[in-house]
Amino acid sequence: MAAPFKRTRTKKISEIATEVITAVKKELKDKKENVNEVKVEVCLYGHGARPFGSYLPNDYRDVTIKVGKNHWDGLDNYDVSALKNELNKFVSEFDEVATDGIFLSYGNFTADVENFPTTFRMFGKPCKEFKALAKLVEKKYGISLKLTDLYNVRLFGKSGIYDESGKREYVAFNETMCNDFINEIKSFGRKKTKATITNMDDIDTEYSKKYLTECYGYRKRGISIKLGA
Repeated sequence: MAAPFKRTRTKKISEIATEVITAVKKELKDKKENVNEVKVEVCLYGHGARPFGSYLPNDYRDVTIKVGKNHWDGLDNYDVSALKNELNKFVSEFDEVATDGIFLSYGNFTADVENFPTTFRMFGKPCKEFKALAKLVEKKYGISLKLTDLYNVRLFGKSGIYDESGKREYVAFNETMCNDFINEIKSFGRKKTKATITNMDDIDTEYSKKYLTECYGYRKRGISIKLGA
C-alpha cells in the first residue's frame, strides 16, 4: 500500500490557478508555430524511505504542478481536484484546451481526477485554402468551420476502449488536405448534397473487446458528403 497524502490542503487554489494560467500564456507567447501548445504537468512525488509501498510512519506523498520552469509544490489530491475546477474557468481564453485523467492511486484503472486541463493551445493563421474551404462550406451547407473541426490523429486503446493518442494534424494548416475537401465538394456539381463533420476511424473495436487485445488505428475527422437534400 502506498503512503497517504500529507493533508496540507491549501486555501490558495484560486491564486495558484491564476499563476498557472499566467505561466501558460507566457509560454505560448514565445511560440510562433501553426499550433502552439503548453502542457500543465501533474507530478506525483513520494517522500520518505518507502512512500510507494509498505510505507513507514513518516512517509507521505504529494503533488507538484509544473508549467515549463514554473512549479507549485506540496499539493494533495483534493487540491488537484479543486485546481481542475479553477483552471476550467479560463478555458474560453484559449483556442483549444485538451483534458486528461489524472491517476494518483496505484493500480487504479479509473482516474482519480477526470477531465483535468493538461494541454492549452493557441493557433496561428490558417492557410488560404482553409479560408476558401470554410467559405464554400458556409455557403453550401451553412456550416461554420472552426480551426479545430478537421484533423487527423492516431488512436490507441485496450479492451474496446480507445481514444486519441499523440498530436493532432489540423487540416486548417495543410493546403493539400483543404484542396482535397474543396475538390470533393465541387465534384458533385449541381447535385444536391448534405454534409456533416464526423469521425472516420479505421479501428476494429469489436475484435479488441472480444479478445481483450490492444488496438491501434487512425482517426480522420473530416467532412462527410452524401447525396440528398
